[in-house]
Amino acid sequence: MHKLTKSQATQHNYYNNNKNFEYVLYSTEGIKDLDITITKGHYEITDIKAYTLPKTTRNFSDNVTDLTINQKTSTITANVISPTDTYLVTTLPYDEGYTVYIDDKEVSKELVNTAFLGFKVPLGNHKIKIVYNSPGYKIGLIISFLAVLSSLIILKRESNHLTKKDKHNIS
Repeated sequence: MHKLTKSQATQHNYYNNNKNFEYVLYSTEGIKDLDITITKGHYEITDIKAYTLPKTTRNFSDNVTDLTINQKTSTITANVISPTDTYLVTTLPYDEGYTVYIDDKEVSKELVNTAFLGFKVPLGNHKIKIVYNSPGYKIGLIISFLAVLSSLIILKRESNHLTKKDKHNIS
């Protein structure tokens, strides 16, 4: 059961602005009826969505082989056998820094299940590669390099200036 901590939840000490609730129901036999009990209170129910997946996508992880995670290059590679056109839903939190390749061709990535990286996988055997490049990393590296370079130039100028002063004071 999920509910806000009290009727005036926005006044609660630990209120986190979470008014959205999402559920994933899984059944090997299929769900024909769903009973929902709502306790006394004020509710605004909007934007209800429901999805079903074919059974072939439920155990997709069984079709993933040769999984390799290279932390040094921030790359994940795997071979997959897809019995149908389907989605591969990862447990990686969705981030713009990911690039996904299927058979060495870049494919569209999507935010799935409200938080995770996912993408369409066509029927057949495929080589999957997921590469992560931190957004802003290159510009941060350039700025850091320029800052170090500027510091070195300033230190060199100060050193030259002090050397000239010392020569002047000796004469």
